[in-house]
Amino acid sequence: MRGCVPPPPARAWVAPLLVYGGDAQKDDGKQSQSYFASTLRNVTVDGWVIIGALAVMFVFAVLIMVYKLQFLNRVAGGNARFLAEYSRMREDLTVLERSEGGADKSDAMSSENKAFGISTLWILYHQGMRETMKRFRARRLVRIA
Repeated sequence: MRGCVPPPPARAWVAPLLVYGGDAQKDDGKQSQSYFASTLRNVTVDGWVIIGALAVMFVFAVLIMVYKLQFLNRVAGGNARFLAEYSRMREDLTVLERSEGGADKSDAMSSENKAFGISTLWILYHQGMRETMKRFRARRLVRIA
């Protein structure tokens, strides 16, 4: 076995898994700049244009949300007033229609009613009563003829 040389003993290499180079240094406890500030400092012009456009869209989104909240609060208030009046006039449901302008007047269907504001329930009730009155009148005309 003349040509067989035993392998050299295995050396235990102890090498660090992480080596700090020139562009990344170990933090030695000093106050370093945050990632956010570093990112903002390195944003290009086209990046600032996009950030500006997003900021404008954010402002519009907030304004729309505030408007919708106000609108929904007005609708909820009008619906509450309508339901209170509706439950008070349960015996004769046409009283409500007559007191608010009648079944045929178009100003009762305007976007804002004097008593109920912009109540969606009032609009549904008004349309239903208008159709009901129209059918009753048509039925009376058929009986008369």
